[in-house]
Amino acid sequence: MEDISILKGDALAAAVHAHGRSRRPARGECGDEFDERRDRAIITSAARFLAWLLGPQSIRLLVGPVTDQSTGAAAAPTTEGNAAMQIQDHQQFDLTVQALDSEGQPTTAGTLTWTSDNEDAVPVNVSEDGATFHVVAGNPGSAVVRVEMTKDDGEVISATEAIDVVPGGAATIAISEGPVTDQP
Repeated sequence: MEDISILKGDALAAAVHAHGRSRRPARGECGDEFDERRDRAIITSAARFLAWLLGPQSIRLLVGPVTDQSTGAAAAPTTEGNAAMQIQDHQQFDLTVQALDSEGQPTTAGTLTWTSDNEDAVPVNVSEDGATFHVVAGNPGSAVVRVEMTKDDGEVISATEAIDVVPGGAATIAISEGPVTDQP
């Protein structure tokens, strides 16, 4: 990665170029006011250009809707939010990567690598373009899905999602009788 001061200079030069050379204020327009607005516009543009030059700075995982594996019908997860995502062993959902620049705006992602630390519970199942991990519940258990993105400069950034797979609802009830004994 180039020295940050060089990138800042490039971003500022591009912003000045984008906003054109100074012009005379229009009739009735105060010169100082005009210069201040122009300077703010240049600084705002330079910040956006710098974010673009720096590339992705973080990634986040977007959670898709939970569906039933066999029917595709919508199903509510047991838990999501700040806790681990909890789904039943017959449910599925997608995790999609969103790369963000230093301004928090979406940008293009670098090379992505997905892993699951427990493939019995959540096997690795990635889309062809590599941007989406299809979470298809396996056996009950816990797993952490991790995506790593290698940036152009070789730096690696990552995001994780904890997933608990729990048994689905009871489908049958089995009653087993015990031995017959006298009452006390």
